[in-house]
Amino acid sequence: MASEEARALRQQGILAAKAGQKEQARSLLQQAIRLEPGNEAAWMWLASVARDQRERIFALQKLLEINPDNATARQALDSLTGAQTPPTEPAPSGTASLPHYLADQPAASGSSAQSFSAEPGAAEQAGGVPMPSAEAVSAAQQQADALLNATSAAQAAPDIQWAHKTRGRAGESDIHKLRAQVGGVIIAALAILLIAGVLLVTTNDGIRSVVFAPTATPSPTPTPTFTPTPGLTPTPSPAPRRLATETPVPPVFVAGADLYNLPQATAIYPVVLDKPLEQAIVALDRGDYAGALPTLSAERRLTDSEFKAQPYYYEAVALIEQGEWAEARALLDEAQERITERNTPTERALLASAEAQLAWGEGQQALAAGERTRSRELFEEAVAQASAAIGLDDAGAGDALLARPYIILARILRQNRQYDDAIEALNQGLEQRRLPSNVELLVEKGRVYFDQRDYDLADAQAALALYVDPRTEAAHQLRIAVSLAQDQAGRAVLQAQDYLYYVPGSAEAWRLLGDARRAEGNDQLALLAYSQALTGDDPAASRDALLARASLLEAHQQWGRAREDLTSALAVQDDDATRARRMIAAYNAGSYGTAQSDAEALAGSPAIPASELAIWAARILMDGAESETGAPYRQALNLLAPLTDAESGLNSAQRPLLVELLARAHLGAGDPDTALGFIDQALAAGDTPARHLVRGMIFEALDQPEAARQEYDWVLTWEDVAPLAAAQEAGERLAAMEGN
Repeated sequence: MASEEARALRQQGILAAKAGQKEQARSLLQQAIRLEPGNEAAWMWLASVARDQRERIFALQKLLEINPDNATARQALDSLTGAQTPPTEPAPSGTASLPHYLADQPAASGSSAQSFSAEPGAAEQAGGVPMPSAEAVSAAQQQADALLNATSAAQAAPDIQWAHKTRGRAGESDIHKLRAQVGGVIIAALAILLIAGVLLVTTNDGIRSVVFAPTATPSPTPTPTFTPTPGLTPTPSPAPRRLATETPVPPVFVAGADLYNLPQATAIYPVVLDKPLEQAIVALDRGDYAGALPTLSAERRLTDSEFKAQPYYYEAVALIEQGEWAEARALLDEAQERITERNTPTERALLASAEAQLAWGEGQQALAAGERTRSRELFEEAVAQASAAIGLDDAGAGDALLARPYIILARILRQNRQYDDAIEALNQGLEQRRLPSNVELLVEKGRVYFDQRDYDLADAQAALALYVDPRTEAAHQLRIAVSLAQDQAGRAVLQAQDYLYYVPGSAEAWRLLGDARRAEGNDQLALLAYSQALTGDDPAASRDALLARASLLEAHQQWGRAREDLTSALAVQDDDATRARRMIAAYNAGSYGTAQSDAEALAGSPAIPASELAIWAARILMDGAESETGAPYRQALNLLAPLTDAESGLNSAQRPLLVELLARAHLGAGDPDTALGFIDQALAAGDTPARHLVRGMIFEALDQPEAARQEYDWVLTWEDVAPLAAAQEAGERLAAMEGN
């Protein structure tokens, strides 16, 4: 329970740190550390929001106590403590602390003996400290000299006779013994290591081959020597061509992030002075659109007396991101009616940017629904509005410092495969005064390169965005996608771990780590990563993790667990593609009721071809039938009969399965003779245990027990490769026949 509370406090503290609320972040992280003092991420984030250098050093030292191998913390601590000088203790007062060459020096000139020549009462009259007279000082000095002479005479040095030492010094023999013992221990240890090495080499063939096997001596490969042509000019030798490799070196005008004071990912422009509105925008950046909408709506209502475009813009963006197109359109129409000439060009540009984002979202929806004409019109509107927002239209009254319109233009150009134009549009944005370090533009440029399969440049753009702000999730995601596209699974694993370091607890990061582990061939760790992704509270990310884990379970034929994950994914968002997957998983898991309801719901859906759906529906009816004859088989025949037409859309690989199912359906409907003809066609296309099992059942129905026994024996002969259900049923039927 304490661990869950610590995790919740840590996540809140990290979110507050991202939002720039250092005091709140510090308080939350300190509470989390009290509950879970051994968490590295909490100490690292606490170091990033520390009040001063001393507090930051303390947090880093605590982190290194937990994990001394944390290179980032070690480097940060060294950079902080390397320039400091240890404090010097103050010397105690008194003459004992003075050097010997200062202890006997006369007093400073301000307190010399001349000051004692004043009259005895002078100091008292002056109100100061009474000072002795010169006569008193002289008498005291004479008494001190006499006492010193008497003491020196009494302590005269005795007559010392020095003798030459003839034997060893005290303890010298013990030192020699100790040295001999240490040397003996070292020699014994070396001897043991040598014996162990010899035994290891002599008993291990692999190590022996490495130690004693001859190694190849590299020899230079002969290269053709060009013969000079007759005359004074020799034939030139071909010079090797060196291709330059672009490396992700950040431009000088792009500022990198400070690890201990990470910036906000994208600065808000235009600047927002209203604190509630700023907090709502931070929620939008986190993807919490539902949480931001109430504040944005309230801020918009406050502009009834004086119109302001910013609340309208951000509320429209939240509605667009949630797919509430009609509400966003109505809101922007209201804003266009209220705006006047007194409003700034930037406010007009903001509304045009929102219009472009709305048209882009609606165009994507229309394209997915197959409405190509409407989608083309919406994309043209998006281009016009985005151009107006940044002043590229004829009016030229936009604001070129808005980043979102450049991204909308680039996405439409990407969609049309106009990659060079998309790069040019993004470069135009990055050249603006406030936008060279805009991580959204940098990542979008990397996506264009990714679509072009120029993976090195895509990775360089993502690396540059992470140089600006290492918490940029889209940049982490792009780098992992690049590595997976290049079959560099190990690199993708390391990048996913970096993602989790900078964004602890991210469900998307855990899902991508699972994808990388699966590409690496480590399905067990992939399963753990997908399960960890489901502990978050982001529904969209959880759904993606459920679908990914279901895919892994399907590959291992764990159909029951896959069906459960697909059911949970459908609860988050109902879509036909996921329902089609659940139908297949439910069928293979034996959940025929769920499979049949999914098949009925998918009727007419473009997610699965009608002919394929008919085959699945027939299989579900027959395998889910409670007896071997009856109405389910006649219903299956009605589904399968139209597929025998050449125009049914079945491919050559699906037709043998069709005739096998027709044989089963005719057998169940009481027509074994027709069934035998269909099963022979299926076997002509290829032998399978399931088809021989059906043929044996047909021979049983035709009262040909010997032929049926031969078919069942064939299935049992191939039991190792036959499905368990087919082999089990063949064995049961053969045993029943022999019992009779």
